[in-house]
Amino acid sequence: MHARFERNEEIIEWSSFDELEPEPVKIGKKGIVWDTGAITYFPCGAAAESGPLVAKYLELKIYVSGAQVQNQRKTLPGLLKQFTTFAQKELKCT
Repeated sequence: MHARFERNEEIIEWSSFDELEPEPVKIGKKGIVWDTGAITYFPCGAAAESGPLVAKYLELKIYVSGAQVQNQRKTLPGLLKQFTTFAQKELKCT
């Protein structure tokens, strides 16, 4: 799993995943899933007590390797949704 804050939505660019034939998923503002991973992003500004606002979006990625799970493409959206819900709650995304 990997999380990264971005200042601008325009910076979030996923064309490098096109060759993996991703499918869209309704998680976050936009999400995609492929056989060995999933990615989403959503608005997540800093909470008032955390200082000046630097980033506006949080991008979350999940990669799996060496896993022998049947239908990973069907399993990954659920994991990405849980990761997103956890991050939004713990980071107090506004």
